[in-house]
Amino acid sequence: TDTKYEYSKTGTFTVRLIASSGSGCADTSTMKVKIQPGAKAVFTTNKDYACAPATFKFTNKSFYANEYFWYVNGTLASKSLNLSDTFLKSDSTVLSVKLKVTNTSGCQNDSVTHLVFTPKNPKAIITNNDEKGCGPLSVTFDNASTNATKYSWTLGNGLSTNLKNPNASYKPSNQKDTFYKTKLIAYNWVGCKDSTKSDIQVYPLPLAKFTQTTTNGCGPLNVSFTNLSHPKDTGNISMMSFYWTFSNGTSSVKTDPTADFIASKYNDSNYSVVLAAYSEHNCLAYQTTQVTVYPDPFVDFINKTQNGCAPLNVAFTNISDPGDTGSIRIMKFNWDLGNGKSSTLTNPSAIYLSNKVKDTVYNVRLAGESEHGCKDTSIRQVKVYPFPVAAFTVSDSAGCGPLLITTSNKSVPNDTGNINIMSFNWTISNGFKSSLRDISQELYSHPTKDTTYYVTLEAISEHGCKNVIKKPVIVHPKPVAAFSLPKYSGCSPMTLAAINTSTNATSYFWDNGNGFNQQQKQHTFAFPGLNLTDSLYTVQLFVKSAFGCVSDTVQRQALLIGRPLAAFSSDLDSVCAKEKIQISNNSLGGIKYLWDFGDGTKSNGINPAHKYTVKGSGAEQSFNVSLEVISKDGCRDTVRNPLHLINSPAEPIVSSNPAGCSDLKMDFSHNSTKFKTVIWDFADGFTSTDDKTEHTYVNATGISKTYKVTLIRKSLNCYDTSSRYVTVFPKVVASLDASRIDLCNKGEYKFTSLSQGSQKQNWKIDNAYASASNSFIQKLKPSIKADTVHTVMLSVSNSYGCVDTVKIQLTMKPEMVLNFVMPAKSVCEKDLVNFVNTSQNVVRYLWDFGDGGFSVEKTPKYNYSKPGVFAVKLKGFDKDGCVDSVSGNGLFAVKETPKPDFSYNSLLPKLPNAIVTFINTTKLLTYNIATYEWDFGDNTPVCKEENPKHEYKTAGNYRVTLKAFNGSCWSVIQRPIFIDYESPELHFDADVKAGCMPLKVNFDNQTKFGDTYRWIFGDGFESEEKSPSHVFLFDGTFSITLIVTGPGGITTFVQKSMITVYPKPYADFITDKRSQNLPNITFNMRNVSENAGRFEWQFTDSTGSELFASTKENPVFTTNKAGNINVRLVAMNDFFCRDTAYEAAYLQVNSPGTVYVPNVFTPNKDGKNENFVPVYNGVTTDNFLFRIFNRWGEKIFETTNQQDAWNGIYKDNVCEQDVYVWTVTGQFVNGDVFEKKGTVTLLH
Repeated sequence: TDTKYEYSKTGTFTVRLIASSGSGCADTSTMKVKIQPGAKAVFTTNKDYACAPATFKFTNKSFYANEYFWYVNGTLASKSLNLSDTFLKSDSTVLSVKLKVTNTSGCQNDSVTHLVFTPKNPKAIITNNDEKGCGPLSVTFDNASTNATKYSWTLGNGLSTNLKNPNASYKPSNQKDTFYKTKLIAYNWVGCKDSTKSDIQVYPLPLAKFTQTTTNGCGPLNVSFTNLSHPKDTGNISMMSFYWTFSNGTSSVKTDPTADFIASKYNDSNYSVVLAAYSEHNCLAYQTTQVTVYPDPFVDFINKTQNGCAPLNVAFTNISDPGDTGSIRIMKFNWDLGNGKSSTLTNPSAIYLSNKVKDTVYNVRLAGESEHGCKDTSIRQVKVYPFPVAAFTVSDSAGCGPLLITTSNKSVPNDTGNINIMSFNWTISNGFKSSLRDISQELYSHPTKDTTYYVTLEAISEHGCKNVIKKPVIVHPKPVAAFSLPKYSGCSPMTLAAINTSTNATSYFWDNGNGFNQQQKQHTFAFPGLNLTDSLYTVQLFVKSAFGCVSDTVQRQALLIGRPLAAFSSDLDSVCAKEKIQISNNSLGGIKYLWDFGDGTKSNGINPAHKYTVKGSGAEQSFNVSLEVISKDGCRDTVRNPLHLINSPAEPIVSSNPAGCSDLKMDFSHNSTKFKTVIWDFADGFTSTDDKTEHTYVNATGISKTYKVTLIRKSLNCYDTSSRYVTVFPKVVASLDASRIDLCNKGEYKFTSLSQGSQKQNWKIDNAYASASNSFIQKLKPSIKADTVHTVMLSVSNSYGCVDTVKIQLTMKPEMVLNFVMPAKSVCEKDLVNFVNTSQNVVRYLWDFGDGGFSVEKTPKYNYSKPGVFAVKLKGFDKDGCVDSVSGNGLFAVKETPKPDFSYNSLLPKLPNAIVTFINTTKLLTYNIATYEWDFGDNTPVCKEENPKHEYKTAGNYRVTLKAFNGSCWSVIQRPIFIDYESPELHFDADVKAGCMPLKVNFDNQTKFGDTYRWIFGDGFESEEKSPSHVFLFDGTFSITLIVTGPGGITTFVQKSMITVYPKPYADFITDKRSQNLPNITFNMRNVSENAGRFEWQFTDSTGSELFASTKENPVFTTNKAGNINVRLVAMNDFFCRDTAYEAAYLQVNSPGTVYVPNVFTPNKDGKNENFVPVYNGVTTDNFLFRIFNRWGEKIFETTNQQDAWNGIYKDNVCEQDVYVWTVTGQFVNGDVFEKKGTVTLLH
């Protein structure tokens, strides 16, 4: 029978056929069969796609072939080895190139096909060309480019962008129109490009500029403005128009206007000045400045102290006010203090001196200035009497008691006299008193603390002006030194702590034979003494107080007995175990010796020898050997020396493993704390000096090796040597290689072992046994959903059991699945079409939308820029370049969309009558019939007219919407519109329009369409109330200005000379003397009223009863009745405005002033007529002085108190019976000065 067999490889093979009969007979036949390879078709292209025009090259890489057939779009184009280069001139062209190959053996043919194409070229389109406007001009470009996926704009202003519809800002030139050239380059998905240009024209902004005569000042302020504006092109200021606003209720369209600005009474007034400048292109520029008007300040001050004795210290209280919202703290002041000095303080004080012989009057002037430079001035007076100077020196201000002090009086009267006309009162705080010019006194101290005495001098001038000075004198106590020692004698060395019992001391000076030195209060003495000899020490102490007062010196003694000297030596200070030690005694002065060898044994010998017992190996021992020496007096001395005993260590070598595979890591150590490592020798050429060390043995020979490890240790001068053995087996290293045979096949891999020193292999794939061979091929299965990770592990080993393993992970890509879902069958032009890509495991896409447009996005969103019917295709590539393609399920239809647009006739519609006409400029390309729907944004019904008119009833911002429909597709556009508010309508009135100051006026505001109000009353005051009440404090005629701000703008209305305020008279009066003594009293009244022509005077007593009345301007008032007189004056002017001045108790009528002085008194302690004192009536306490002198002119009594009396005693002694002279000076209450003299007889 016949049979079939498929050969899997090429070559020559022998085929044998054996035929046998049923009887067992057989025959054999052979034949040679030659298997030849089949042809394989392979070619490459220089590119799969390119921008038209483009040349495509094809390179044949087929094998086992000798005949070639090239087909282009199904038509045989060539039988050559290579197809000729193909040139595609136009875009949107696709070529299908197929190569079919055969060979002479007649084996099966093979073919391969590649697609190359030119995508549809983009078209760059800008719909809003040639934009014009005032700079800075903002332009949003309308990019209508077709078949484009990427854009590159050169905006002409130095910027660039990749946005589709960018917005750009264009700056104007300073002097002329500026032209900017923009360029758009549109790219399709491949990078093919097209470009277009457009021009932007920007008009320059004008320069709004002006100067003004001033920016601030005190009100009222007139300001002139000079216009320096320029249109910034070839023209000049004459072609421009202007609008000025001044914030004062006025405006102007003049080129160079002037304006008046009124000040407020109590705060700064700020006016904003705005210039709006328009060029011939109606380009607008602004300049804004501010004018500030400051109120005038009020400047005044008071000083409670208006007169007094010199030097007179006067504090001034500043009651000024800046007249604005600030306080006195923001004002500046310049005081002329009248004494040759000045000040800029707010509330200064000044010291005033007087003339030597008379009163001195100072004029104090205050000039005040607000923070803005507005000024005012005030003047007041200060009167100063001469004032003496009390001064003295004292011989000592401090010292140790007892202290003798003397004084030297340096007082001066500060007038034409000298110290001889002055009187003095001395006091010391120990009770001492004296009226002499100078004094001398001895002062004593307290035993334990300081005593402070105060010496006081009161100096009195002939005018009774007094001055007092007080000085302290401190007397310090003397300190006392005292101490004791705890014992008198002892063995040396000896330490004694002195016990200090001193008092009133702060410094302590001790001496123990080396001189006095300052030490602590409680001082400890360390007496060293001498070896073998007694010593006697003397301790002394004196002390000082904090003020340098020194005590007496005290002393004590101490005896130190000489000590023996202990000393010994040994031949070695450290030895190894089992050695004997010889000790030598070097002591002096001893008669008895006590040895302790530190191991529990003792000795009384002079020069002993000693051998220590060894405990065990590894033990190191230290012993303290001590010797105590005792003298004949029982004094002792001790010496100690250390001795070390060293034994061999007991700790062995410690290591981690005795044997192991290379690379074998070993840890070596020993636990000896006394013996330190000298060296480790690892027997492989390496050493270490660490106590704990690690070492890695490497065996690359293929056989095992044994090493002897040696350790040498040392403790002081003793050494020790230890060792142990380590065996190392040869190493094995696992390594593998895994490679995929073909990236686009189903997953065949070749695995190869690259291990070293191995004898066995064990392969596992995904934990399953795979092979024990050195090399093998296996197919791995991929996934559809995600990458598949396979784990490959190779384990190798040698005959010593050394093992190594290597593991790798192979990641297989998932299988590629290509598919997409078409959207609706039709859309309107420029609607966004969303294609749903359901492909899996694809990394790169190529979409062909059928209109020449392409995309490489995964899920593109595409706008069809023109209507038509299109076929959509998708080509996909995985991450290794493997390719697949799919087409959509039908054709896609795109319908035309209308292009709505509109404008309106008014730039700023304003209520009332805000009627707007809308102009429809919608574009229709294919259809002639359209439907329109207008929504005006104010909740009115939809309008379907083509060009409608619409009236807005309320102000505000609205959005107007126009919808256009061509029968298939809608399109919508929105534009904003603003409807302006009504302008305010002003009207107001007042309840009274004329009257006397202060005049209160109530205003009635009847304005419509206003929100805020500013009233300017013309007197420096303003109000923001709707209907304010205002009090006019000053006379004059005032124009009232009302500025109203509403949603529709600002409106100003002025009523000229609306309010008239009549001046008020000022009533006031004075007289030459306000206080007089009976009899024959006459008061001449002087009328100092202002702005008055009629007067009414009334004089009343303290009960209110009228004493006198008059209508004269300056009446004369006389009376013989004592008491206080009240005065009232009423002043009137021609407008019947009145003012009243009233002063209670303004005039004082006093009884006649008298001074009665007795001529005899008897201070004999019988209770009758004991004191001598004058009797006064109508005498003031000012300038009063009562003195008494003896017959030799010595002053024995003086007082300025009218109640003080002389009791006949002088300096604590009763005066003799005699005739004494008295003087009394003073002033009556009416101002008259008196001086009286006489004698008085003192009787016992």
